[in-house]
Amino acid sequence: MDGNTQKALNLIGIIVFGGWFLTSLIEASNNSIKYSTYTIWEFRFFIISCAVIYYLLVYYFNRKSSKKSKSQSESKAS
Repeated sequence: MDGNTQKALNLIGIIVFGGWFLTSLIEASNNSIKYSTYTIWEFRFFIISCAVIYYLLVYYFNRKSSKKSKSQSESKAS
C-alpha cells in the first residue's frame, strides 16, 4: 500500500467515523427524540470500537504490504 492509498483510507475513515460521531452528538441534543443516556453512550462506544478496528486493519495491511515490497526489493538486489 503506497502513501496515497493510506492517506485516502485515513481520510475516508475520518469522514465516516467523524460524521457518525457528529450524528450521535446531534441526535443526543435533539429534543423531539428522547434517547436514554445509556443508548447514546452505547452508540458512541460502538463508533469508537469500529474506528479502532478500521484503523488497525489499515495499519496491518500497510505493514504487510511494506514487508512484501521490502522482501521483493531484497530478492531483486541479490
